[in-house]
Amino acid sequence: MEGEVYHIYNRGVEKRDIFLDERDYQRFLDSLKEFNCSRSVNMQDINRCRTSRKFLDVRHREDRLVDVLCYTLMPNHYHLSLKSLKENGITDFMRKLSTGYTKYFNIKYQRSGHLFQSKFQRKEVGDPENFAYLTAYIHLNPVTAGLVSQPEYYKFSSYKNYINSGESEILILDKDWFNIDNISYKKFIEEIREEKEWQKKIERIIID
Repeated sequence: MEGEVYHIYNRGVEKRDIFLDERDYQRFLDSLKEFNCSRSVNMQDINRCRTSRKFLDVRHREDRLVDVLCYTLMPNHYHLSLKSLKENGITDFMRKLSTGYTKYFNIKYQRSGHLFQSKFQRKEVGDPENFAYLTAYIHLNPVTAGLVSQPEYYKFSSYKNYINSGESEILILDKDWFNIDNISYKKFIEEIREEKEWQKKIERIIID
């Protein structure tokens, strides 16, 4: 529904890895920008943009389908938080994103068929408090999986944007949903990690 915020997630078919090297992660991040528009995507134009590393700033793109609020890419799955800006915006965006990345992956690794386990999963966030905990769940995913000891050490998430106040070509942080300054957010994450069974608590908040 237009204006609503969702947790979006999916994993590789048969739980296979969907990112095999750093270029794969970067391709998916680039796709979050390239496919975030209502018009049909001209792959020739995109390839020229990729070669020159020039992209339209998604923040000023009037025909974007969604706002990307938060993300983490894991070896065999991803987590996104998206705000729908148009009717069927998330469905249209995810269809283009999944199809585009699957084509890239299959050509690169000489395979065919589905890459993702199923159609993407979505869950409506509900309110800003739930959203704050959702970002914690998403940003702490690499820590939970044992890939890094601190969320800021992970390269393929939006956590650094949240704590450093840096501008992003991908993210648009909606003040109606997220109004925490970077210092307070880092403290919020640290306090969560100090709690016993913090992961179960967050999962209850965002899943129940």
